[in-house]
Amino acid sequence: MKRTAKISPLIRIFPMILISLLLLSGPATAQIYKYQDESGNWHYTDTPMTDNEDLEEVEGTIDPGSGRENLQKSLSERFRPKNEIERAAIGTVTVISPMGQGSGFFVSEDGYIITNRHVIRGDEEQLDQVSGQFEDADEKVEVLEDRFQEEEKKLEKARKQLSDYRYSIDRMKEGQRQSVEEQKYAIHMERFNQWERDFQRRKSEFSSELDNYRKKKSDFNYTKSMARLARNFTVTLKDGSEYSVRLAAVSPDHDLALLKLDDAVTPSLLPGNIRALMQGAPLYAVGSPVGLRDTVSAGVFSGFHTSFIKTNAQIYPGNSGGPLINEKGEVIGINTFKQLTRKFEGLGFAIPIDTALKEFSRHLRP
Repeated sequence: MKRTAKISPLIRIFPMILISLLLLSGPATAQIYKYQDESGNWHYTDTPMTDNEDLEEVEGTIDPGSGRENLQKSLSERFRPKNEIERAAIGTVTVISPMGQGSGFFVSEDGYIITNRHVIRGDEEQLDQVSGQFEDADEKVEVLEDRFQEEEKKLEKARKQLSDYRYSIDRMKEGQRQSVEEQKYAIHMERFNQWERDFQRRKSEFSSELDNYRKKKSDFNYTKSMARLARNFTVTLKDGSEYSVRLAAVSPDHDLALLKLDDAVTPSLLPGNIRALMQGAPLYAVGSPVGLRDTVSAGVFSGFHTSFIKTNAQIYPGNSGGPLINEKGEVIGINTFKQLTRKFEGLGFAIPIDTALKEFSRHLRP
C-alpha cells in the first residue's frame, strides 16, 4: 500500500501568508497570479508563463504604476474624441487662482501643466496700472477730505455768528428795529440750515463712497498679496471635476508657469514643429475664454511678432495659458492675452512651445 505523505498545516497556509503580505505591504508593483501544479499545490508568481492556461489573477493586486488615478483613461473613455482637436481638448484645463481664472494644459503624463504666469500671479503691467490708479485716487481723497474739513470750520464759524446775532437781537428793546432784525435773522438761519443739510448729505455720500473705495483697495491689495504667496491652485478638467495642483516653477523671464497634479496619470499634449509652420496653416486656440470652459476657436498662422506667434484665432482673457494647436493636436504655443493682444485688433499671440519646454527642462526631462 502506497503511503501518502502528510502535508504540514504550516506548508498549506504558507502561500496564504505570502499573498497576505503581498496585499498588505502597500501598493503592489505588479499583478500577482496563481496556478496549481499536478499535485494540487498552489504557486504564486508575478511573471507567468504564457502557455499556462490555468493561470488566475489574484484579487487585490494591481498593475504597475497603480495607486495613481488614471485620468487619461477615464477622460478618453468618457468623451471618446473623434479627432485630434477633441483629443487635445481632453488635456486642457481651467486654472483657478486668487487672480481669477485662465487656462492651461498637461504637457506630460505625470501631471505637469503649463500656463501663463499672469494667470496665477496677475498681469504685472495691469497690476501696476491699478496700483497707480489707487495712488491717484488717494491724492484726490486727501484733497476732498481737506475741503470737507475747511467747510466744516466755515459752518462752525457761521453757527457762532448766528448765535451772537441771536444774542444781540434778544438784548434789543422791542420795536421796529428788533422786528426787522428778527426777519433778517430768520432768512440767515434758513440759509444756514439749508447749507448744513446739504453739507451733511454730501459728507455722508462721500463717507459711504470712501468706505467702498477703501474696501476695494484693501481687497485688491489682499488679492495681490495672496497671488504672490499662493503655492496651491485648482484646476477643472473637461468633465468638470476639480483637482488641487501645486506650483512647480515660475519663469522669471517669460509669461510662463508650471503646475503639478500629483498622483495621477494625465492626458498630455505633444509639442509641434514650429519650424514647419507656414502662413495660412490652420491653428486652434483651446481654453476657457470669458468663463466658457472647454471652448475651441479656429484661425490660421499669421506669422511671428518678435518672440510671439501671431494668429487670428480669437484669444480672450480666459484663453490665457491654454494651448495653440495645429491640426494634429500638437501644441505650437501657449496663448497669452495681455497688452500686446489688446493693441492689435483681430490678432492673438502665443508663446512658442519650445520656449516653455526649454524654460522648464529641469522638470520636464523625458
